[in-house]
Amino acid sequence: MNKQNDNSASVAAIQFALEADEGMEWLSLWNEGSFDSCRREWPEAPQECYVGADPLMPETKALLAAQTSQQGISDAARDVLAERRRHVEVEGWAQEHDDQHNAGMLAVSAACYALHAAAGLSSTDSAYWSRTFAKTAGELWQFDVEWWKPSTTRRDLVKAGALILAEIERLDRDPGDESGNHHTNGGDHA
Repeated sequence: MNKQNDNSASVAAIQFALEADEGMEWLSLWNEGSFDSCRREWPEAPQECYVGADPLMPETKALLAAQTSQQGISDAARDVLAERRRHVEVEGWAQEHDDQHNAGMLAVSAACYALHAAAGLSSTDSAYWSRTFAKTAGELWQFDVEWWKPSTTRRDLVKAGALILAEIERLDRDPGDESGNHHTNGGDHA
């Protein structure tokens, strides 16, 4: 997505929040990426609030597709990249924020969402594994519980992918983190 589309959605969201009843509550949900809740509770919110912000919205996907069609990127990869962009541009989780986390925290968070997704993918004859995956995911979550927001199976996998990407980016910026390993150029180098 280009910066203009990102800004348009943000401006539209702020304008709507200033005019709507309980607008700050809506804006808080929008800022967290809880777009389905926003649409459900405030159906009068204009579509401009979502185009370029909601990575699962068809119009946003079309914007991303237009920008990446020459690169042969799949919808799944686009959605992960859009979620990572949302982390940075909407949540404010830029490099400086990610660099404050201990090694592995972002990876464990990704694993939590992947485990929760696995619970949703488990067949009906494996209810034990489904319960175990869901329970374990919640128990392993290292951040404040308010940030644990499991959703649909696919959305959880997109979140997991974005968190893995954030961890890899963190490793690439820190060639020798506290583990003593060197991580640049795609692998550990002694």
